[in-house]
Amino acid sequence: MRVKIAEYIQAELGLEPKPTHQVLRQLGMTKTRWTRIINNTAVDITYSEVKLISDWLKVHPEVIFEFQPAVD
Repeated sequence: MRVKIAEYIQAELGLEPKPTHQVLRQLGMTKTRWTRIINNTAVDITYSEVKLISDWLKVHPEVIFEFQPAVD
């Protein structure tokens, strides 16, 4: 079963996963790549990309405030 990370973020945190350009720069990702990863549509998501996002979120919990609230 494929789970969209975006749906999890929205359901669990009530946030829409749209990071700022600064966040994307820190992760070294383009907006397109980020979108493909969180929507689980990327053909080849590397372990290093997943680890980078996970580690970055652990070190920067304030990222939550850089996401936009989800719109119902």
